[in-house]
Amino acid sequence: MIPDSPVSPSGSELRLVLLGRTGAGRRAAGNTILGREEFGAQASPSAVTQRSVRREGEVCGRHLVLVDTPDWFCPGLSLEDIRQDVGLCVRLSAPGPHAFLLVIPVEPSKEEERGVLERMEEMFGEGCWGHTVILFTHDDSLKEQSIEEFLQAGRSQDLQQIVEKCGSRYHVLNIKDRTHDTQVPELLEKVEEMVSENRESFYCSQIYQEAEALVREMERKIQKVREERKQRKENEGRERFEKEIQESLEVKDVVIQNFNGEITIIV
Repeated sequence: MIPDSPVSPSGSELRLVLLGRTGAGRRAAGNTILGREEFGAQASPSAVTQRSVRREGEVCGRHLVLVDTPDWFCPGLSLEDIRQDVGLCVRLSAPGPHAFLLVIPVEPSKEEERGVLERMEEMFGEGCWGHTVILFTHDDSLKEQSIEEFLQAGRSQDLQQIVEKCGSRYHVLNIKDRTHDTQVPELLEKVEEMVSENRESFYCSQIYQEAEALVREMERKIQKVREERKQRKENEGRERFEKEIQESLEVKDVVIQNFNGEITIIV
């Protein structure tokens, strides 16, 4: 793990990466934070994000950059497949996110929680937890129970471990009713408090930098292929032109020889 990088002196930009399972409410959470529909229709909570998507907006005096990611916690995905998607996320949140918002629906199933902890550390290293806030999403399902009561019930050991890893940093977001004027400002306050505790730094682990380097290497290779193709086309065009000239010269020689022969006969 390498040292984290400092936030830009202006401190006006806050970069957040939304993580979580399909159906957890990542898109709805992003829309709620930005206050508008930017990540697709809320009517499709199970919609699958195929590639990381970046959206920006001014919220509570801050310029927010939100990156929604695919379901990297799907058991069927290999780490190699995930790393390719992480590369795009790296570019969209460069030079690094100030916070990972790990979106977990209230009353999640064991399947949704299982493997999240291990996969997070595989993708971003153990140091990512110091930059992670759990975002519990719900649609008015907490009317009769507080999130504290839900957590104290101890329904899931996996969830308890994730909360502990994050230093008990979590926030509850109602993704159905956006009339709660305080829920988004309070979330951003928690994120900024975490950033302050991290000495005004954003997340920039060696894994994150390796993914970024991989993207740059791929871009370099693509550019090299393009240049080689362009050069090959130019060479082919030049060879074709020279061949046409040579053929023209050969035809010219034949014509001249025939013409000289006719002159000799006449003489």
